[in-house]
Amino acid sequence: MTQSILALDYGMKRIGAAATDALGYSVQPLPVIDNTGPEPVLVRIVELVESQRIELVIVGLPLNMNDSEGPMALKVRAFSETLQARLPESVEVILRDERLTSWTAEKEEFAKGRLPWKDKGKIDTRAAMILLEDYLNESDPQRHIMTEEAPVSLPVEKSRRRDKFERGKGRRRRR
Repeated sequence: MTQSILALDYGMKRIGAAATDALGYSVQPLPVIDNTGPEPVLVRIVELVESQRIELVIVGLPLNMNDSEGPMALKVRAFSETLQARLPESVEVILRDERLTSWTAEKEEFAKGRLPWKDKGKIDTRAAMILLEDYLNESDPQRHIMTEEAPVSLPVEKSRRRDKFERGKGRRRRR
């Protein structure tokens, strides 16, 4: 049985969000939710759950590298409990280790030649997508995950001549 799943990367300023399609195969980014306070955030997430027909909400738990919980993990736990109380009983909220999801998202942006600090919302959204992809891969290793975003391509070795012109050291001859 497939289910629609929402993943949230909770932050003090923004909350990254991603969801699966109705079949539970494709992971799609959702607009970033500005964390302007508990009530507006909860209202927005409840709206998302209803509009997307979500059956499971995964909230990233920011554990420390030594598996301990810091102050942010406690805030995420409190947020998750409040969210569970606001959602219908049929929707389950679970916490999942989100270590290194934002770091991975930043590295992906660098690999694409983009500066991650230019659009933090994109990093938060991509971190939520990674959280959801990891969950889906672990729940069914045979599943092929498709994302809306194209995979990162590996750098292609350039010819010396082209590289020389790109650096501005080469000179073109006129005929």
